[in-house]
Amino acid sequence: MYYLAQLFLIAWIPFVLVLFASGTIRRAIIIAYVGAWLFLPTTGISFPGLPDLTKTSSANVSVLLGILLFDAGRIFRLRWSWMDVPAIVLALSPIATSLSNDLGLYDGLSEALKNVLTWSVPYFVGRLYFTEAAAMRDLAIGIFIGGLLYIPLCLFEMKFSPVLNMWLYGFKTFFFPQAARMGGWRPVVFMQHGLMVAMWMNFATFCGWWLWRTRSLKHVSGLSMGMLVIPLALTTLFCRSLFAMLMLVLGLTMLHACHRLRISWPLLLVLVVPPMYVTLRTTQLMPREPVIGLVSSITGPDRAHSLDSRMRQEDLYGDITMKRPLLGWGGFGRGVPIDPETGKEVLRGIDGLWTIVSNKNGMIGLAGVMLLFWLPTVRLVWIFPMRYWKHPEYAGMVVALIILMVFQLDILLNAMLNPIYVVLAGGLVSCCRVYTPVFTRLRQSAHAAAPERYRAAHRA
Repeated sequence: MYYLAQLFLIAWIPFVLVLFASGTIRRAIIIAYVGAWLFLPTTGISFPGLPDLTKTSSANVSVLLGILLFDAGRIFRLRWSWMDVPAIVLALSPIATSLSNDLGLYDGLSEALKNVLTWSVPYFVGRLYFTEAAAMRDLAIGIFIGGLLYIPLCLFEMKFSPVLNMWLYGFKTFFFPQAARMGGWRPVVFMQHGLMVAMWMNFATFCGWWLWRTRSLKHVSGLSMGMLVIPLALTTLFCRSLFAMLMLVLGLTMLHACHRLRISWPLLLVLVVPPMYVTLRTTQLMPREPVIGLVSSITGPDRAHSLDSRMRQEDLYGDITMKRPLLGWGGFGRGVPIDPETGKEVLRGIDGLWTIVSNKNGMIGLAGVMLLFWLPTVRLVWIFPMRYWKHPEYAGMVVALIILMVFQLDILLNAMLNPIYVVLAGGLVSCCRVYTPVFTRLRQSAHAAAPERYRAAHRA
């Protein structure tokens, strides 16, 4: 049955090309990414001299080929921005890392190609095709529908345990006892881990809720949004991930509180947390023990133990990363630390994405990853008037902002990159370029009307 998994990965490419040929390109792109992430197997096919073909690279390669074959002219119409620098840094930093570690130019080019397929392709797809509010709304609807499609699969695995990937593809992607949580089963479906499923359902709930509340989307296949969003939210809660639950509450709170109070500083405070956390942990100004003690007193010893293992990894990998802080150690396990308690190499499975990137590509690579998501979110919060957040036209941009805000918190603890989030980042960069003059005029008109409103209220 493992051959079926390989067949699906290969067959996805011609399937997406058929979508490009037979329908609108934007819809084909959304189906390519959402469908691949939800249903393709979490495995890889090795090719000599090329990156492995995984669900991520299969989606990116199929979309890239579709653009080159059916809409190549759009590539030359891209208007570059200073916010594209992190994507360029991510593409080129592996070359500098390999050369600085005497691994050779070939290794650097090979790693750069992996980064291009992982980061650059989905980012520039977002820059090219999700350049306006209507396009971001379509992508938000795609994420929402993807969450709806996962509801029956999640409910099945909650009842019978995570077996769908084993039944269809013949292998499992996780340590089975980790699926037992809170007196039941945590669904995994066709993803790498139950946490990944919980975060996907979380983001789908964000999209559905805000599209519903803003009346940007009222029905799906004749069913009202209320009939769809509520079971989606309940399924998200039953995914049994405390972190996803907290992020769901945080995201919804930010959406409604900032809109009602007409203030943006709470969002900016949340967006400051990821770079601040990385800085404090890298410089060892935030020791592990006090944080674990605080978390244990709030959530209990089980969650504290999970956080403790992650922060211990950060300490061990951080020590060796600081020996090559700018460009990192490169591949081949060169940056794996030695556990002082056992005298053996630490297991190479690291949880936090920021720890992985900083160890392999140094602070330059880490800055590229974090700024890729941080710059468009902060920029949009800065220019977007809060009174227009609930306007139906801008619903897709708002949920993209919240998704990327939560994802930046997630990469501090987990390494579960989804190419759709990179597409959202690229789309927000294009939207910032397009809507900056629009939002500037809206702000100016509001300021100009303010004295007249004050005089009218005074006369009344």
